[in-house]
Amino acid sequence: MRFFAFRRVWALLLSLALLCSLVTPVSAAEDDTGTEKPPAEEVDKTPNPIRLNQSSATMQVDGATLELRVETTGTNQNVFPFVKGSEIRWTSDNPAVASVSPRTSTLDEKGSLTPATVTALSTGETTITANCYVDGNFIAPALNCNIKVKSSDVKLDQTSKHLRVGKRALQRKPAPGMVCRGRPGRLREV
Repeated sequence: MRFFAFRRVWALLLSLALLCSLVTPVSAAEDDTGTEKPPAEEVDKTPNPIRLNQSSATMQVDGATLELRVETTGTNQNVFPFVKGSEIRWTSDNPAVASVSPRTSTLDEKGSLTPATVTALSTGETTITANCYVDGNFIAPALNCNIKVKSSDVKLDQTSKHLRVGKRALQRKPAPGMVCRGRPGRLREV
């Protein structure tokens, strides 16, 4: 009798194994009802070409300002600069020559990045760098704009001027084609 019990158990195990192999497992492409889901669309991650609106500029030291912004010719809305979480962090390598504000540009309500304003402070040269980030992750390359700040030109609106020193009047007149540097030898009494 034991032998027949063993054969029955063995037959039961084999039939369970056969039954399990006939049942198809639910795949990831099916939902809970067993119907197949359409394949998910792949997100296009092709980067947009980006650049600054200016790669170099010359400014006057009199507090002149310049607007810098990141531009693109791409239209892929899934990547920088259009995707949510895009930001630009602006820096000046010589803030005594030119400052940049705001320090961070983010997406505005129109879906574009706010520009940065560079302000000339003193004569010299500096590089303004725009580092681009998406969700805090740096994306390369950094964008640079070389700024040269020059002193303001002085322009005279007169060719001669009467100067009074005490009771005497002096007149300074440069010779044609010459510049008067205020040397005593070039001053004459009137």
